[in-house]
Amino acid sequence: MVAAVLLGYFLLLFSILRFSTGWDTAWKRLGVTGYVLPFLDARIVLAGFESKRLGYDAQLYNPSDPVGRRFANPDFWLALTPLGLTQSHAIFVGIILALLFYISAFKIMGKLTLYEALVYSLILCSPSVMWIVERGNLDIVVYFLLTMSLVPITKSEKLVIRFSGMALSL
Repeated sequence: MVAAVLLGYFLLLFSILRFSTGWDTAWKRLGVTGYVLPFLDARIVLAGFESKRLGYDAQLYNPSDPVGRRFANPDFWLALTPLGLTQSHAIFVGIILALLFYISAFKIMGKLTLYEALVYSLILCSPSVMWIVERGNLDIVVYFLLTMSLVPITKSEKLVIRFSGMALSL
């Protein structure tokens, strides 16, 4: 049921997008504060990659960011610069982040009653949760890693596997 509600939500979003004036307008009709450029939070990392390749310290000056933001994320992200990703990959990266988020959410849910499915559907379609998805917020990666670390911790009786899950959560 939760997957069907999410599918319906995104079909509605893309239907609105088809007839609206832009990405931000479509999201706003669903109560989410969108921005003209999709996946703005993921885009700052991609812009940081571009600025670093141009020789700038993106944490001080990030001329590639379309809205002029400094790169205010951990240095770890800039270590991924050699991957060659640019802002042209923002849609791809945003979709991957959204998929990681929903994989994590469904992993946490497990089997649900009808009432629980309704509650999860309301939560996952709430404007605050959809805002994280719309922005391509990088906290999704942290959420995904923590969620996946819980699987061996909670599902295995073998001490070694449980410790590997605990180590992953660090």
